[in-house]
Amino acid sequence: MFFGSIKLMKRLKLAKRLNTRLKGVPEETLTTLDRPGTVAVLPSKIPHIKPKLLVRVGDTVAIGTPLFQDKRHPDIRYLSPGGGEVIAIQYGWRRTIDEIVIRLAGAEGAMDERLLQGVSKASQLGGQPDQSDLECNANEILETLKAPNAMGGLPISDEAHAMASDTALCDCPIVKATHQEIVDVLLEVGMWQMIRQFPYMDMASLKPPFPLLILSLEPGDMFFPRADVVLNDRWHDFKWGLAVMEKLAEALIVAAPACRMNALKPIARAITHVTENGYPAGDPGVILYQVKQEVAQNCSITIHLQDLLAIGALFGRGHYDLHRVYALGGEALARPCHLQSRMGSPLFHLMTAGCDPAQHLMAQLKGKGVVAGGLFTGRQVYAGGLDLHPDGSHAHPHHDGEGDAKKTGSQGLMRHGSEMGHMAGDEYSLAALDCSITDQFFGFVIPGADAVTESATFASAIGSGAVPGDLNLHGEERACINCGLCDKKCPVDLLPQFIMKTAQANEMEEVIEMGLLDCTLCGLCSMVCPSKINLVQLFSMTKNLYYKDRIETLD
Repeated sequence: MFFGSIKLMKRLKLAKRLNTRLKGVPEETLTTLDRPGTVAVLPSKIPHIKPKLLVRVGDTVAIGTPLFQDKRHPDIRYLSPGGGEVIAIQYGWRRTIDEIVIRLAGAEGAMDERLLQGVSKASQLGGQPDQSDLECNANEILETLKAPNAMGGLPISDEAHAMASDTALCDCPIVKATHQEIVDVLLEVGMWQMIRQFPYMDMASLKPPFPLLILSLEPGDMFFPRADVVLNDRWHDFKWGLAVMEKLAEALIVAAPACRMNALKPIARAITHVTENGYPAGDPGVILYQVKQEVAQNCSITIHLQDLLAIGALFGRGHYDLHRVYALGGEALARPCHLQSRMGSPLFHLMTAGCDPAQHLMAQLKGKGVVAGGLFTGRQVYAGGLDLHPDGSHAHPHHDGEGDAKKTGSQGLMRHGSEMGHMAGDEYSLAALDCSITDQFFGFVIPGADAVTESATFASAIGSGAVPGDLNLHGEERACINCGLCDKKCPVDLLPQFIMKTAQANEMEEVIEMGLLDCTLCGLCSMVCPSKINLVQLFSMTKNLYYKDRIETLD
C-alpha cells in the first residue's frame, strides 16, 4: 500500500511563478457555519458536459436524488446535495443551465435509495460491518449534517485512526477490489465526475487504470484553503482516499508546498514531491509538466483534495460527506478566514461570515468585487453595484500598467432580495478586492509603492511586503507589442504571444504543435500583459474548440 514505506520526496523547482504577495490572506482559523437555507448545483460551471434535466421547479428531492445527467454518458448523474424543494432553475446565455436551486427542508428526510445502496457497497469494499440496515445508515449521515464536528465529518476516534494504519489498509477488501468495482460505486454515488483527466480537464474516462494521479494539496493561489486546515482531523479519510486512487492509477504523485511540510507531518510518508510556495507551483498541470516522462502520461488524472477526502470517507467510514471548507480572503473583508459549510452554499451565506457584523454586508462591499474559485482561474460574481457582463471570461487581480479584468458572471450575491448566487462544486475560495474605478492625475509619475507588479516598473517591486490587489483593468485592450513578459511568466515554457496570433489565424494544427495542450490556464500571462489582452480566455476557448472537434471526429 501507499503508506507501507517511506518515500524520498523530490523538490520541484519553479522560477516562473507569481512573486507578488497580496493582503487579506485567509487566517488559519476555521469557523463552522449554520446550515444554509438553500444549496445549488451549477451545471454551466462544469466543463464539457451536456446536461439533461431530470427535475423541474416544485419537485421534492432527497439527498442523492439525480438532478441532471450528462447526455454524453447517461450513467454520469449529478445528485442533489440537499433534501427539500427545487425552487428555481436559472438559465443563462443560450439557455445554458446556470443553477438548480434547492430550498433545504427543516428535516431533510430520507436519502435517495440508490445512493444508500452505493454507500453500502462502498462500506463493504472498505471492510466496514455489513450495513444491511440502510435506514440506520441514512439517519447517521443526516444527523451528521445537522451537527457536524469541526471538519464536517463523523467524530474520528482513536480506533478510527488505528484503522488507517498500514496493516488495516493492507487487510482491507479494497486491496482485492477490481477497477470496475470502484468505478461502479463512484458512479452510483455521483462521485466519479470528481476525477478530472488531462489535458482537457473533462471527467475521467471510464476505463482505468490511468498512468498517473496528480494530487496537489494546495493547487490554488494565496486565497485557496490551506491544506493543514482542510486535513485537520481527517488523516483517516485522506489515507482511505489514496487507497482508492491506487486502484485507479499506476502511480500517485502527492505534492505539498514547502511552507506546509511541518503542519503535514501525519501524512509525510504519502507526500512524494515538495513544490515552491508561489502560485502556480501547486497547479496539477504544472506538476504534470515537470514530472511526466512519456507521452501516455499526458492522459493522467487529478482530483481536488476535498473530493479525495469525500471518497475516503465513503469507503473508509461509510459516510457520504456533503461539507466543504471554503477560504474567504481579500483586503475588503474584515475577517479573512476558513469556513466550513454545505457543498453548493450561497455566496451571501459565506460572505456574511467574513464581514463586520456591525455593518450591512452590501454596504461593506460597495465598490468591491467578489471572485469565486480563485483570482486567476475563477469567475467574478459581484461587482459592488456595477453591471456584470456574462462573457464567460476569467477574473484576474490587476495593477497599474499590467493585467486584465473582465467582469464575469450573470449573478450577484443577491437577486430580488433573495439568496441566488451559489458556489460551484469545484470552487473553494472567495476573494473580495477593490473594483472601484478612480482616475489618477499624472498617474504615470506616481512611484506605485502599493502597486501589484511582476516587473520593475513600480516601487513595490523593490520590497517584499504584501500589497492590496484590485480587479480593475487600468487601461484598455491594445495590440500585442511583443514585449515577451508572458513568456517569462509561463510555468510550462510556452510562447503565449505566438500561440495567440496562431489561434487568431485559426491555424489549429500549428497551435497544438506549439504546445497549447500543455497550457494549464493559470492566468499569469493575462495578468502581466501590458496590452491587457485576455490570453487565458483565448487559450481556453481554443482548447475547448479543439477538444469538441476531436470528439466529433472520433464519433
